[in-house]
Amino acid sequence: MEEGRADLGELYGPGATFAEKLAAVEKLMYALRWEEARLLAERLVLTNPTNPRLHGYIGMCLFREGKLEVAVVSFRRAIALDHKFWEAGTKLAQCLLQMKNYEEAHKVAQEWLVVRPNDSSLRGMVEFLKPHVRGEKQRWEMNQRVESRIILTSDEDER
Repeated sequence: MEEGRADLGELYGPGATFAEKLAAVEKLMYALRWEEARLLAERLVLTNPTNPRLHGYIGMCLFREGKLEVAVVSFRRAIALDHKFWEAGTKLAQCLLQMKNYEEAHKVAQEWLVVRPNDSSLRGMVEFLKPHVRGEKQRWEMNQRVESRIILTSDEDER
């Protein structure tokens, strides 16, 4: 066993219930041992593939490990399995934001804001992302009239 790695026997004994194994994942996450928690959750998801919480935990660990593209996949799976899993929806939006996929992050945050209208992090994301979304104009932009023309020339025209 590598130094710093948890021995699964320390986390739960033989014959442990699924709830005990899930608690072991949570314990590792609480201790910020993201890779170990993810590996254990990935092992558990093999026998519990329809458990949205496990997919959400895997996504969270991947998010904390900086593996955002893969985390997005896990959060989408968790949401597909539980359409009310707002925590996974919020983390999905945060992943997309960190990946600079502003339009999709805005869309996802807006969708989950309907589910959790008082969620300050979702509300903050929606407001922050508003100016980054194509087609969204700020009030000052709508009031400006530009009366100039720009003429583009090719390199050949300049010779």
